[in-house]
Formats: sequence, structure tokens, C-alpha cells
Amino acid sequence: MKFMNQATVNELHINESKAKVLLVAGKHLPSEMEHTPSVSVNERELNSVSNSTLLGLETDEKFTFDAHVDKLCKKLSQRMAVLRKIGSFLPLEQRQLFFDATVRPVMDYANVILQIVVRIS
Repeated sequence: MKFMNQATVNELHINESKAKVLLVAGKHLPSEMEHTPSVSVNERELNSVSNSTLLGLETDEKFTFDAHVDKLCKKLSQRMAVLRKIGSFLPLEQRQLFFDATVRPVMDYANVILQIVVRIS
């Protein structure tokens, strides 16, 4: 109830069809509870999920980023394979442009958040 009161005070609209519940227990806390809490918005019960993506950053109920790192590795691997294939035909300057345009943004996106989380845990 506090959540809905806070949303109302701040004039936030909760889209019940898109909202999900992710119960975060952390790495060192037991992740299994005796019961899963029921959360509803405007009398519509929200779905519980085991992992979620927020602003492109994937996390799970233990607040690990394993799925996010796996997704990044796959995306980087694909882009590096393309660079490897076209690299022999392009001059160094154009290879650098390709790298800066396609590979570097994948590596840089949300890396500050991941660095902070790794230092904390």
C-alpha cells in the first residue's frame, strides 16, 4: 500500500499490464520464502518474475548480472566476428570507426553500474 501511496503523491501512473514483481533476496540471503507475496495495482494482480530487464540491464532475484553478461558476450562475439571478416578488406582507420560505432557502445553501456555492483559485492 505504501508503494501506491508514494506513486499517487508523486503523480506516477502504474501501467498494470507492463508492471512485474521481482523479489530480490540478494546473494547471501535465502531466496526461497515460505510464500510469495501477492502484489496488486488497482485490484489487478501483478506477475512475479525470476529476472527482469530495466533500461537494458538484466538482473535476477539474487541481484546477479549473469544473464546480462551472457547477453553482452554473445552480442560482442557476433560483432567482433563481423569485424574479423571485414577487417582484412578495410584500412585501419575504417576498422577503428567500425569498432567505435558497433563494439564500444555495447561495452560501455551500463558499465558504471556494473562496476559499482561488483565493488559492493
